[in-house]
Amino acid sequence: MCNVGQREALTQQRVLRFFQESLGYACLDGRRGRDDNHNIEECLLTGWLQRQGHGDKLIARALRELGQAATLSGSKTLYDANHDVYRLLRYGVKVRPDAGEQNVTVWLIDWENPENNDFAVAEEVAITGRHS
Repeated sequence: MCNVGQREALTQQRVLRFFQESLGYACLDGRRGRDDNHNIEECLLTGWLQRQGHGDKLIARALRELGQAATLSGSKTLYDANHDVYRLLRYGVKVRPDAGEQNVTVWLIDWENPENNDFAVAEEVAITGRHS
């Protein structure tokens, strides 16, 4: 019988329990092996943005901006995508509600009230795309 990986699995379980039990994080079960894994969980983010009072049109535009920032295409490197996503997480997504209106900042993280954010942990999520 091979014991390779058993220590790692036990460590992962301890870390997951710590995040859930001590820090109150939700557990995102079932992410391993899903065909539709993405680095942005749009349904979770949409729900959080709705609870912040944003309408569907503004949310859709903010998600489109975030998705474009995270997409690797052409000469855009993984470093560039990470930088672009970080900028949106840190400084918010500037979107225009309708033509002729001023830009609105949609905050993806509530920096002023950290307890207002949703926190979750997942074990070994594989993302398939240009780079797996």
